[in-house]
Amino acid sequence: MSYGIKTFDSSGRVQFDTTRGDDTGLIVIDAGTASSVSNVPSDARIFVNLQPTNGNIGFVAQGTSGTTVNFYGTATSQAGPFDGDSVSVNYIIARPASSVSYSGTDYGFQCFNGNQDVLFDSRYLSGDGGFGISGYSEPQEHDGDTFSGATGSGPLDNLITSDKTIYVDIANTFIGTVGTNTGAMVKGRYLVFANNWYSTATKVQNLGYRMGLTNDYTGTVDGIYFYRMRSGPQQSHIAHPNPTNILYGDEI
Repeated sequence: MSYGIKTFDSSGRVQFDTTRGDDTGLIVIDAGTASSVSNVPSDARIFVNLQPTNGNIGFVAQGTSGTTVNFYGTATSQAGPFDGDSVSVNYIIARPASSVSYSGTDYGFQCFNGNQDVLFDSRYLSGDGGFGISGYSEPQEHDGDTFSGATGSGPLDNLITSDKTIYVDIANTFIGTVGTNTGAMVKGRYLVFANNWYSTATKVQNLGYRMGLTNDYTGTVDGIYFYRMRSGPQQSHIAHPNPTNILYGDEI
């Protein structure tokens, strides 16, 4: 017979399981709006949300310098590449509950995992609160070619969530190197925030989001997507799937 607490999301995936030794909840230690955040702990996760105006699309990737995390990209459908282009995002910084110390009253609800580390502690919710994971993308779930119209790719295969208010983990993003074969193309690994943006081959290629291919998607892109492109010979676009889980959720 097993003892503990286990919860599931709407797809039947485990969110919370006190019997698992390495699981821990996330506690929000900072939240706000900025183009960079300083003094970020090494074990923290950063979740971001970008709100382009209606009809626009935005790109966000991170760059780190010591304990400072900078956000690069655009919220105005401007042309890439975005090397050095700062963008202001809404952010949430969360740490594992087992890493956060607490001082104050001892009233609340506390759970421990199988290793006796703190999995959840409601006392933290009197401050910045906790972070609830509402879903995630599996590794290799998205092919990275957000604007392709070919079978097996495109917006549908790269949609992380259709809820544009959700915060998405930015851990695996980066700005691609601008070099000989990149031209004006947007290289790197990004989170894409689309607000009813109408996509055509001419638009995506003029903005540098894709280049030199004829099967570009035509239609409205709306939601939060994964995008990963690198340069190849003759300025071709080469897509890559997401290498790890992409978590998303919101404050609780």
